[in-house]
Amino acid sequence: MIPHQFSKLVRAMNDLTRHQQNRLLDELKSTLNHNKVVQTIEERLEKTNQCPHCESPSFSRWGRAHQLVKTVIKPLMPSQAVH
Repeated sequence: MIPHQFSKLVRAMNDLTRHQQNRLLDELKSTLNHNKVVQTIEERLEKTNQCPHCESPSFSRWGRAHQLVKTVIKPLMPSQAVH
């Protein structure tokens, strides 16, 4: 988001009802929690160097889905082993 849009968003928050402010706060907390979970999983993947699904040490990164790294077990074909 460009700074001008962000400033406009912040100013618009003053016009929200209390209920809308609470809903926005809940959404922000949920997003922050999701990001923390993704970060924890990513850090574990780097630290253990194992597939997070089956713990195989023989895997490769295979793109992303929902902000998470997808992995593929090396001995298998990608269509058979994408986690």
